[in-house]
Order: sequence, then C-alpha cells, then structure tokens
Amino acid sequence: MNAVEYCLLHGLKVAGPEHPALLSAGETLSYGALEQRVSQFAVGLREAGVGIGDRVGMLMLDTPDIVAMHLAAMAAGAVAVAMSSRASPEELEQILAIVRPAALVIDGEFAALAASAIAKASPQTKLIRREHELAAWKAKPAWGIVSSSDTTINPEVERFGYERAQMKVTEIDSSHLVMLSHPTEVVGVIREALASVTAPGVQVDAQE
Repeated sequence: MNAVEYCLLHGLKVAGPEHPALLSAGETLSYGALEQRVSQFAVGLREAGVGIGDRVGMLMLDTPDIVAMHLAAMAAGAVAVAMSSRASPEELEQILAIVRPAALVIDGEFAALAASAIAKASPQTKLIRREHELAAWKAKPAWGIVSSSDTTINPEVERFGYERAQMKVTEIDSSHLVMLSHPTEVVGVIREALASVTAPGVQVDAQE
C-alpha cells in the first residue's frame, strides 16, 4: 500500500465517503469525491505521458485540485513538485531548469508566465491547464471494482462511494488485493474501460 492509498483508504474507512476531506472557499470535496478525482487525474497524467519517476510541477492556486493533483502524481508513480505562485519569470526558469518536469500543471492566470519559462528552460515539459485538461479529466467516466470479501476497507463504503460518484461498478469475491487474486477479471474491467473511451478502429491492448 502506498501513501496515496493509505491516506484515501484510511479516510474512507474511518470517516466515510461523505465526510469532508478538503474545504475551500470555492469547493468542498468529500473523501469519496477526492478518491474519484485523484483517480481521474492519475489516469490523465499517464495519458499525457507521465511515467514512473517523472516529475510533475504544480503552479496552482490553493484549491482542492492542487491536493488532488499532488496525490494523483504520487499514484501515477511520479514525483509532485509544488512551485511558488510568487516566483518571478527568472526564478521559474531556474526552477524548471533544475526540476525538468515531464508536465507542469497550472491555473490559467499563470499561463503566459509558464509558457515563456518552459520555452526557455524546459521545452520538453508538457503544459497542463486546470481550466482545460483538468476540467476534461473530471468529466471522464470512471470504473471501480468492489472486493466483496475485503477486510481492509468495508465493501459497503466502496459501494456507496462508487455509486455516489456514478461509476460503473464490478463486484468480485476477493480480498483487498484483487489484482493479484483475480487478474483475469481485473484485466477484463480494464479492457472494458479502455474500449469505451478509445476511438473506433483503435486496438485496445491490456495484457494480463
């Protein structure tokens, strides 16, 4: 279990999916909603080419999305690097030259600053905007697997959270590590998810 799983599962198990996890002036996220957003952002980062060990820069305002992105980067196997929103153009260029992030996630008001710094110091960095890419990732459909014999997290909590998030749910009679005990069924769910979001004619490759 990694740090992201511990944080989210501990919150879901102790507080429940409806309990507030993040509160801000503009938005409040429950543990169930945070779990879904972290999953959506992690999938989006992988689709954007972020790999294990890559760095994901965050030049963002203090909203629940910056927390979700930090956890999502970790969930994707990357390293989250928060950058100061008060950095000058020269300072941001120096930071990017050192960090060399695979992606830089920004709020819109930092778009011009980030684009200029990337062009000068880290041209391989992919720019991801909160108002565009992150908004689209939030709207993507999601799938979940409930391990009905799970003793790490109550299956009822999982069901409730998944249903509240309007996710497509598959139940498997398994313990917590369902991907190890029932790999064929898990791959089947992954293939179904990939097929539903893949353009016609594109071959889906999810190997067991």
